[in-house]
Amino acid sequence: MPKTIRLSAWDRARATVFARDKAICGYTAASVWLLDLGITPFAEEEWVDHLKLRSKGGADHPDNLMCAGAYANYIRNRNPSQPPYFFLNGNPTTDFFDFGFHVTPTLARILRSNRELHPSDWYFNRAVAHVLYAAEERHYGYRDPKGRRYKRTPEYWLGAAEGFLRKWKTACSMEDKADVSRRSFERRGLVLFPRLPDTQTILDLREADSLNQIDRIARAVQGIYAINANAYDTYLAAKSPARRRTLATKISEDASIHPDIKRAVAQAQRLFADTEGPLYVD
Repeated sequence: MPKTIRLSAWDRARATVFARDKAICGYTAASVWLLDLGITPFAEEEWVDHLKLRSKGGADHPDNLMCAGAYANYIRNRNPSQPPYFFLNGNPTTDFFDFGFHVTPTLARILRSNRELHPSDWYFNRAVAHVLYAAEERHYGYRDPKGRRYKRTPEYWLGAAEGFLRKWKTACSMEDKADVSRRSFERRGLVLFPRLPDTQTILDLREADSLNQIDRIARAVQGIYAINANAYDTYLAAKSPARRRTLATKISEDASIHPDIKRAVAQAQRLFADTEGPLYVD
């Protein structure tokens, strides 16, 4: 893997916003630092949104950009009316509190740790996101309506991940911070859940120096992704309340299931305990 690679102005702007905003989506107040989220179907890629839309003359400068989750960004683009901003520049807004939200202990912990994010960390986060895309594609085997594979295959995503790892290493070497190194996530407190089985798998990407090594890690990621996705999908597809109760108990007791999946299932049980039929239909 080459030592350096050119960093585009657009990538540098996004990286700056990512660190400034503490990797918090301005629309949902959710973290998009993937080491906070782990390997689950709930993990959401970071994006950026324009405060003043490009179509109305908005610039690509960080002052006109905010951190956003990819799905929230997608919804905003489909409905360009002005939504409420719950976080700006990494801090809760008045709207956040006016809508009845509050800073939970978990969110407070994430905000404290994510103050230590550097712009270079954005490139690593993007590499992780692309490995997750490859795992998701391999797990579900997505096809278009004619049964053909999409152009963005797992191989495409892994190649993109390799590119972002190159950029990450270049960005680390350029930053004028004594604590920036390929192993500094732990020292900076950016690994909140070190004991989760997927955390170390994600961190293994730091040592990947070839596409083959990235593919090996991606296959380990796919295995963890499959455990969590299968557990959640099976629960949602259960046709009776009794079957869902049984599955919910098994999920709650399974140490290999990510805590976010367990929380989602527990919440679904509280809301839909007596609902007949599956909770979603393919």
